Amino acid sequence: MIIFIGQIKRLPEKLLTTLIWIIALAAVSCSSFSSRKPLRIKQNIVLYALDANDYPNAPDIKEQLLPIQKIPPLTNDSLKAVMGNLEYSKKTTWGDIKRRIYSEGELDELVRVVGETLPELKENQRLVIISRFDLDKSVLSRMERVTALLWADKEYLNLVFGEIHQPIPHNDHLEYDKWTENILPVSLRRAFPWLAISPEDYFTFNKINGTSHDTWIKVPLTELTSLSYKPVKKKDTSDFVMDKKERQRRILEDAYEENLLTKEDFEKKLKSLEKPNEKSEESSSKKLVDTPDEEESD
Repeated sequence: MIIFIGQIKRLPEKLLTTLIWIIALAAVSCSSFSSRKPLRIKQNIVLYALDANDYPNAPDIKEQLLPIQKIPPLTNDSLKAVMGNLEYSKKTTWGDIKRRIYSEGELDELVRVVGETLPELKENQRLVIISRFDLDKSVLSRMERVTALLWADKEYLNLVFGEIHQPIPHNDHLEYDKWTENILPVSLRRAFPWLAISPEDYFTFNKINGTSHDTWIKVPLTELTSLSYKPVKKKDTSDFVMDKKERQRRILEDAYEENLLTKEDFEKKLKSLEKPNEKSEESSSKKLVDTPDEEESD
């Protein structure tokens, strides 16, 4: 798709910065990342093998990496602890979002499929993990995608994220049949500037060219068996309430951008999110996803 200079100038500043950053990233490394080979194809999970000789292809990145080795046998409990405990923060128009990268509703299947696939990786290969999930499951919500690279070296289990809860475009029939296409490379040079993983005691962040990579964690191999999964606390903390409001704001923003809501309806529903909860969560969720026509008929 060609975007003319005049059209670019009319884009919001934040969107323009994001667009330029993504184009630059894709231009640098998309060809070598696309050489990945499929290992597992599930409805919501696709796993690939990516040869270390193919990616990364930048010499300055390669020289900073420890030699890759085959991932040691891992139990599902260890995998669940490593992947399931991770939280991320994301800067959005409506403020910062902070929540788990992988939701409880998707985690068990993801861990099982990854665990079954790891023994098939060769010593010089990394595992590409692409998954999707709809946390809200409302009329206006979208499937969101997470992309990651997983491998081991002689000291650490490495896990690097690219996209984190990135809404997936759908067609006019609300179908996501091409959801694994046009995947941006998981960059080993830097994280997306609006994303960061929340620090935890059981891992460190990798540094590239002296700068911390905010979505690349390293877990010592010697610590893997001692980790345990910590279930998310729901409804009894203010964090969960704030997280839900942030997600509802994102749903409204997507609906407005797709002309599913008028500006008046969008602003009205946005203001209602800031009011104290006067109704049950169920009725609030229903109100959020009502269409303008349904509101007028009430």
